[in-house]
Amino acid sequence: MRVAKIMIAGGIAGLVLAVGAAETRAASASSVGGAAYDSKLSLDWQPGQTRSGKPLITGYVNTTRGMSGYCNIRLLVETLDAQGNVIASYTGFVPGYVGGDDHVYFELPIKVAGPTYRVSADSWLKCAGGGP
Repeated sequence: MRVAKIMIAGGIAGLVLAVGAAETRAASASSVGGAAYDSKLSLDWQPGQTRSGKPLITGYVNTTRGMSGYCNIRLLVETLDAQGNVIASYTGFVPGYVGGDDHVYFELPIKVAGPTYRVSADSWLKCAGGGP
């Protein structure tokens, strides 16, 4: 599993370089295996399928700061074609609250399957307190 994540990360890194500098900034928010977002949030995710065979992204949002919690985390999933062009995008939300030094599981059904995906934390709010 870890080798597959490394191979996917390497493939996406190569794709980012090929697409060019304009895409590099947007792609730096992409995550396979835990790229940091503003040193506060990271994502670990993988593509999969529902029981009925529909495409699905599953994973975890992780926090690294013990004193901060986050809510209303919006994720952007982009389906890419073989050349790295975005052919579809979907916005989904991470359920609940992610406390400091915590992680929360998410599942995002997507409408268009593709050879690769780009997943990024599009926005979030810093929230006090916690609990589901």
